Amino acid sequence: MLTYQGTDVISLTVPPGLYVIWGKTWLMNLDTLPGPASCTLSTGSDTTRVSLLATNQLGGDRMAVSVQDSATFTQTTTIMLVCRHDDLNNRGITANDGVLTALAVDNLN
Repeated sequence: MLTYQGTDVISLTVPPGLYVIWGKTWLMNLDTLPGPASCTLSTGSDTTRVSLLATNQLGGDRMAVSVQDSATFTQTTTIMLVCRHDDLNNRGITANDGVLTALAVDNLN
């Protein structure tokens, strides 16, 4: 279950370098109340926010969430995809099937 403070969904450790980073997960609401949630990468400020319907409401109780960023690391670094529920009343949101990709690049244009 996601927490209001944030839950680490998946992590990836990379050596020093310049990276383009993508993260993706499925969020699912198991609560009878609808609720907002958000996901972000530990490397930056790109946040994706979603509003999930209550459980078993057709077409809205689960949703794919993706985030992206680029970053330069001078030392070995662990990148994390972090998701949280954004409503203190809804405590039934989970994250599943998290994927994190970091592609080393020579430069960014």
